[in-house]
Amino acid sequence: MLCKNCNYENGDKDHFCANCGTFLENPTVNEPPPEPKSYNMKFFGLGSEYFSIIIVNWLLTIITLGIYYPWARARKLQYIYGSTAFADDRFAFNGTGKEMFRGFVKVILFYAVFMGLIAAWSFYIQSNPTPNVWFGIGFIFVIYAGIFAIVPLMIHGAYRYRMSRTAWRGIRFGYRGTKKKLYGEYFKGFLLTLFTFGIYSPWFQIDVRKYITGNIRCGDVNFSYKGEGAGLFIIYLKYYLFGIAAFIGMIILFAIVALIAASTGLDWENLFDVESSFFPFLIMLIYAFLLIPMIIYYCWFEKNTFNYYIDNIVLEKDEKRLTMKSSATGFGIFKLRVVNLFLTVFTLGFGYAWVEMRTRKYFTESITISGLIDIDNISQTEELYTNAMFEDATDFFDIDIF
Repeated sequence: MLCKNCNYENGDKDHFCANCGTFLENPTVNEPPPEPKSYNMKFFGLGSEYFSIIIVNWLLTIITLGIYYPWARARKLQYIYGSTAFADDRFAFNGTGKEMFRGFVKVILFYAVFMGLIAAWSFYIQSNPTPNVWFGIGFIFVIYAGIFAIVPLMIHGAYRYRMSRTAWRGIRFGYRGTKKKLYGEYFKGFLLTLFTFGIYSPWFQIDVRKYITGNIRCGDVNFSYKGEGAGLFIIYLKYYLFGIAAFIGMIILFAIVALIAASTGLDWENLFDVESSFFPFLIMLIYAFLLIPMIIYYCWFEKNTFNYYIDNIVLEKDEKRLTMKSSATGFGIFKLRVVNLFLTVFTLGFGYAWVEMRTRKYFTESITISGLIDIDNISQTEELYTNAMFEDATDFFDIDIF
């Protein structure tokens, strides 16, 4: 604190000047710390509106022999993003069918080349009763290596386009990652997962998620991910241990049934015969003690993974933060999935639109964002990017955007 009388620099908490004794007017002393603000995510999508979009998209895609697909995808994303709100302001997806169509054509050409190689391999096998083994191994390796090598490229391209065409209050998102670094993270994680027989998979997922999230921007707000592979590994481990316990319990139950059968004079070796009258009962036991518990517990597993992904996302600006928190529960997800199942089955699949809207609403509105960042002072910083090739590719090959 600078003394106005003698210009002596005092400490921030000093009340009097150490040089001349003048009273220091320090507005920061006794000033309460700023209170963090909290914002709830909202989703306003309706099954009826989304159903009409899906029906029109399907009809136009069929009539145009698939040409309308990029416009259908753009319309779908525009509705979903426009139905999602943060701090009562809705997001916007500004991508167009025209942009996506150019990428769609490239994806189709790539797919045609890929299928051509598969067809050539089939022709080679049929025309050569004793094909060269090493040639076959090399061909299969090239095919799978090509598929694997293009996945990081698709993720990178899709994120660049999707983020650039996403906006909130007119402020564009952006993705600043590079292909080289993403390939590094991806190949390292894949090889370690392969050599550890899948054990490294949680660390692989988190490393890729950290890199991608850490390169997302919303104006001058930076995103980062604080989760660790060990945390996700524990979640996976609990689920696998539950499955093992359920399986052991089923085996013990079968042993008890066999002992009871033996003690009553039944031929226990024929109990597992498909034609045995006891066989349907065994199937019911498998469902009751293995499959149904695994399906039910999967809802809690889904809750744990979703919450772990969301709770570790941090937004940063000028040394201030916003943190995310999910309130999703295992029972809430269980109810959601059960109702969705009935909607799908009893409507013969036509309830899909309501199922997707209910699912998005539940997970979106479980998220709360709180912290000290002034969301009214976010500045535009990100450039526009219109190459939509890999946006179509991720959807075409069913590759999830993290």
